[in-house]
Formats: sequence, structure tokens, C-alpha cells
Amino acid sequence: MGFMTVRESAGRAQALAVPGQVQVDLVEAAAIVPTPARRIDQPTAVERLRLRLERTEGLSPPDLQGAGQTAENGVFEIRDSRSLEGTFEDPPEKRERDPEPLIESDAPEILAEASTAAADAAEPKLRAERLVRHVHAILDKKLVMGLPSAVEVLRTRVGDCKQHTALYVAMARSLGLPSRVVVGLVYQGGAFYFHAWPEVYITADAGRGRWIPVDPTLNQFPADATHVRLARGGLDKQAAILGLIGHAKLEILDLQERAEANPVLVGRTATDTRPLDLDLPRHDASGPRCWSQPRRR
Repeated sequence: MGFMTVRESAGRAQALAVPGQVQVDLVEAAAIVPTPARRIDQPTAVERLRLRLERTEGLSPPDLQGAGQTAENGVFEIRDSRSLEGTFEDPPEKRERDPEPLIESDAPEILAEASTAAADAAEPKLRAERLVRHVHAILDKKLVMGLPSAVEVLRTRVGDCKQHTALYVAMARSLGLPSRVVVGLVYQGGAFYFHAWPEVYITADAGRGRWIPVDPTLNQFPADATHVRLARGGLDKQAAILGLIGHAKLEILDLQERAEANPVLVGRTATDTRPLDLDLPRHDASGPRCWSQPRRR
């Protein structure tokens, strides 16, 4: 991917910016509502999700496999990572350990921040979780256009899912935890939204390990099973899924929740799964959000 820098006056640069309301409208227009409509009361309680997604042409088949997910002929199955304890996957590649453009894991400030976040955490799994909690806590949640640099995100401490993911991956690699960027869909408030999150490789017995999806934007370790991966790699991989925007159709085929899950029902029976549209007051001072965080009315 090539970049060109053009010097502009402050007024001209601001005039070229995309207004916040337009950004929010784009987010809402990109929502994929399941057909027929299906409500998921507790995404974090989903143990297994099967769905059919149309228009998967152009996606890389290897990117759709692993880390709890399988896909074939447009049918995806995602399992809660916690149900896969004791399974192992191929070791990470060198590029998933090393710094790269926009993921500056060799920057001193990135290492210092990561070391602070994971202080006194010896086990890889605990260090990976500490990073999720830390990145979620230090970033102000705002929609930001463009491709983020981890160093710049750490400096500004502002961003959406792209910024959270870039910073997490850089910090994880700086501590020797292989990590990579993935993009796809996540369920939020009645629809699936385009989203970015990291996968981190956790080593267990005899040097073997597996990839675990995590989500610092939503403060989830591991990420819930409504995260549908469509591509792996740099954030430029988002271009691979742009063809789905406004065209994709999604059908939930099967949904299994953990036995201890307690669905929240408001004035309906459990068999009525239409999305609720409640006009409840909410305190929300964060402004426009990530693709995965639709505007609250």
C-alpha cells in the first residue's frame, strides 16, 4: 500500500475532513441485520454460533479458519474460545512477532507502556489479558478515520476499534506475545457491524499453544463467539471486506448459549426473538463510535 503526503493549511485540512454525523451515518448504513431478525440477548454467553453469510467471494479461505472458527461455502461456525482449552494450533509466523509499519512494537514508548500494563504477570495468558484491560482503559472511545499508527494512538489515547487493535498488537509483540490484526463482524444491539480486533498466541504445554481472539475495544478476554473473522493481517485488509458493505446478507442458523446464561426478557416470551426497540435514556458522552458501536438514540 502506498501513501502520499500533501501539505495543506489547517482550514483546508478541516474542510476535507468527514463530519462526525456523516461518519455515524456510514456506520449505521453498514449494519447487517440477520434475516429473519434474531435477537442475541447476551453475546458473551454464546457458546457456539452458526450463520450463513452471502457474498464471501474475494475472501481468503485460510483467513476464515482457526482460532475457534471454521467456514465452508459461506457457512461459518464460531465457538467460544474457552471451550477449546487443550487444543493446539500451528506456531505463529515471524511476521506475527516482529514490528511492521503502523505496528511499531520496537518503539521504546510501546515497550514501556506494555511493561507497565503487564507488571507482575508472569504467565502469557495473564499478560495478554492485562493488555486487553489496559488498552481498553486508556483510550477514549471515538470514531477516527484513517489507518492508525500504534505510537500515535499511544500519544493521543483516542480511537475506535482500529486504534485499539493496532495498539494492542504492538504492545503484545513488544512483550514477546505473537499477535495479529483481524477484521470482520461483531454482533451489537440487533445487528452485525464491521469491526477489528486482535488475535494473540498463547503458549501452553511444551511450547505448544493456540490463537485466542481478544477485544480491547469491548474489554473482552477472550472475545465472544459473535466475532466473525473475515480477514487477517494489517489493517489494510479492511479493503478486502468493503464489497460486503450494503450488500451482505446474513442468516443465523444455530445459536447455543452456556447453560448458566440468563436471557433478559422484557414483556415477551422466550420464543419471540424480534429485536427490542426501547427508547431508554442513556448517558453517553463519547460521541461517534467504532463500527461495532452503533449510535444510541
